[in-house]
Amino acid sequence: EGSLGISPDLLLRIRGSVVPKSLVWAVPASMAAIGMYLYWGGETEGSSTVSQAWNGYSFVLGFLIVNRMRIAYDRFWESVSLLQAMRGEWTDAFHSCMSFCTRDPAKQDQVVKFRGGLLRLFSLLHESALARLCVKCDLDEMPVIDPRGIEPEYLEFVMEHPERTDILMPWIEQSIIDASHAGTIDVEPPILSRAFNELSRGMVNFVNVTKIPAYPLPFPIVQMIQFLMIFHALVTPTIASLIMYNWRWAGMLAFSSVFSFWCINYIAMEIEMPFGNHYNNLPVCQMQRSFNETLLISTHHYMQRPPSYDPRGKPFSQPPQEVDMSNARQSTRKSAKEFYRLDSTELTARHVDSGVRMQLCNSDPPNQSKDVAEPPGQDYEDFVHADDVGVEAAVVLQSDVRMRPAEQAVDENLASNVAAISTV
Repeated sequence: EGSLGISPDLLLRIRGSVVPKSLVWAVPASMAAIGMYLYWGGETEGSSTVSQAWNGYSFVLGFLIVNRMRIAYDRFWESVSLLQAMRGEWTDAFHSCMSFCTRDPAKQDQVVKFRGGLLRLFSLLHESALARLCVKCDLDEMPVIDPRGIEPEYLEFVMEHPERTDILMPWIEQSIIDASHAGTIDVEPPILSRAFNELSRGMVNFVNVTKIPAYPLPFPIVQMIQFLMIFHALVTPTIASLIMYNWRWAGMLAFSSVFSFWCINYIAMEIEMPFGNHYNNLPVCQMQRSFNETLLISTHHYMQRPPSYDPRGKPFSQPPQEVDMSNARQSTRKSAKEFYRLDSTELTARHVDSGVRMQLCNSDPPNQSKDVAEPPGQDYEDFVHADDVGVEAAVVLQSDVRMRPAEQAVDENLASNVAAISTV
């Protein structure tokens, strides 16, 4: 918006606007008022009585359409609130199940299988809920996380059912229970029950929001408003030509009255049913994509454990301080001459020829050191950072394996760590 709170692009935008439809009624009414004024010759006797009667009629009609506008606005924001609450509950339930998984190395295959299946079931659940609300719309563009891996007959069964949420919710709950019995989830039952509570609250919010598309504004109200609006558009030119003393003012009165009433009515019609493919409806496809991104980020390797913190990096006598996030990345990059410490391990760097060589030294005994060659042409700050990745790599380097760039690494266990260092 501009300095005065007015944006020319916003005023002139046609997509999603109710102005063109309102002009269809307002322009003919204005032209009719001008024609009638020129035919009758302007203000006539008894025009004040006609004006008072018309003002009363306009007040009643204005009250009805403004009340419809208020109801439509409440329905729109209630839909937004319930959908956001539904997403929040299901997202929290998913993250809880991810964090409840065991860290036992012997059960990691089961953990991967459980997480992959739950990831896809939650994506299907959210997509099914949005599709249920937009039952009269074409939502082929609504994405889901690739469901391949789920048993085909089960997938075919749920996709053909009209109430898919009623199938997917029990599947998710049964998957969590089976994982708990198999030891894939390592948490006490009272804590695990939180995930079920969040699932149920999300389902309650979904069922609550289904009332919006299922139960529109009562028919008698809509019918009466339409009759009164049409009558108002037909009679206003006549009234304006009788009560105004100038043909210009007659046209302006008819135009402004009809235009404003129909604008309010069309706005109410646009937002009282917020689910669909119109420009003023809720962006359900964007909501689904955002939900999928939230689920997929849980598969990142940084999400498998929380970050560590070394209190020796900041004296306890100094309180925490706020920093600018735009400089947060640069603040983690240290000079090549600075020491990075983790317990008894220190990582130093020294420039050798065209490359940089890192040396890991154990304090006990100091003679056991491993060299790590960095590819020439790269800065040390781009190769090793004083953050979690660099510290984790320093711990890995305590092994008797000579670490090289990711494309030259022989040990598969070190390949991911080298790639992380090289690409950060």
